[in-house]
Amino acid sequence: MKGPLVTTEQKETFLDLLVDNSMTQADQVSLIANTLQIRALYIFNKRNRLEIPAMVSSLKGTTKALALVDSGTMENFLNHPEAKRLKLGAEKLDNLIQLRNVDETYNHTGKIIHFTNLVISYRNKVSECFYISGLSGIGMILRYPWLCDFNPQINWPLNKLIGPSVKMATTLYTKYPSLHDCLKEW
Repeated sequence: MKGPLVTTEQKETFLDLLVDNSMTQADQVSLIANTLQIRALYIFNKRNRLEIPAMVSSLKGTTKALALVDSGTMENFLNHPEAKRLKLGAEKLDNLIQLRNVDETYNHTGKIIHFTNLVISYRNKVSECFYISGLSGIGMILRYPWLCDFNPQINWPLNKLIGPSVKMATTLYTKYPSLHDCLKEW
């Protein structure tokens, strides 16, 4: 049986340093990471995120959504509750996708099983695939190629998209927008 990873004396020294008011927050975070032997630490701040509002239309209605623009992601994602809230249909993937975290470990949510296609409008229209996964903390992520496709003007200090609003719609809604009204009356 292995002994404790950290001795009582090390814990006390660590706690003394942590409550030391002369340490900056960055030094405290560094101390914690080094003590716990953390290789990578990602800190996100609301001010460092570009989240854009979008209107999402399906045959079941139009709903507001919030999408995180992530220039490091190569695919679009929706989490399960957001796909359900937006009343989007989903198709099953022919080949399931094993989800990995940034550190190359397997994600606890397992495999991606479903996807949906949405037509995104912002100055022009592009059909994009969204994988439905077990994301937590954000309902929708727009990928780096979205930035390339639309090349939006962004006010980075204010984290604001400049120009027309982003609209998304299911492929069926895009082809038959008046069908939604017919279904409401029926």
